[in-house]
Amino acid sequence: MQRTIIPLLFAILLAACATVPRFEPLDLNAGQWQTQHGHAVWTPESKKPEVTGEIIIATNPANDLMVQFSKNPFNIVTAQKRAGKWQLEYGPEGRRYSGPGEGPPRIIWLRLPELFKGSRPPLGWTVVERGPKTLLIEHPERGERLQVVLE
Repeated sequence: MQRTIIPLLFAILLAACATVPRFEPLDLNAGQWQTQHGHAVWTPESKKPEVTGEIIIATNPANDLMVQFSKNPFNIVTAQKRAGKWQLEYGPEGRRYSGPGEGPPRIIWLRLPELFKGSRPPLGWTVVERGPKTLLIEHPERGERLQVVLE
């Protein structure tokens, strides 16, 4: 019995580590994408330095979205939701996460369009409107902080 369990466990482990395919490249000029540009300051955690850069928030009528935070010439964060799936990429670190649905509440990047429309933030997050197109979004427990100013 032990001889059959070990290969079975190994096969399950390999299947669990399989990579989910990346989203196809996005053409914001195609379709009915609406884009907003601005600047952001992000502190990923309380003990990490803040990063300042440019932000693009793009949405379409199908409720797809793309949020890209970059500091020229590097993409720092790219978050996307398309067709009931989500994907998050941390450019400098080469990490990528994805899955079905709306995405975990921890990933505030996926919630930015809703927050700018006045939606309530996920549990643990606070949002302060600092002007007509300026939000300060914080998760005090983790020390994550994101301030976004749209043009």
